[in-house]
Amino acid sequence: MKNFLKKSGWIDILVSIVFAIIGIFMIMKTDLAIKIISYILGGIFIVIGIIKSIDYFLSKGKYDFYNLV
Repeated sequence: MKNFLKKSGWIDILVSIVFAIIGIFMIMKTDLAIKIISYILGGIFIVIGIIKSIDYFLSKGKYDFYNLV
């Protein structure tokens, strides 16, 4: 158990350092950070939209409760 706590302690320190570096980057390069975040979120929204559209057409008629038209 002690070894696990020692290992997890180092992992917590490493994660904290990484978050601090990302935070400093976001403060210093706000335009680039906003662009990167926008591209990531845009990509996620596009993928989710495509998956939901495909799921809708594949399940049409399967669940008549949701397909009122």
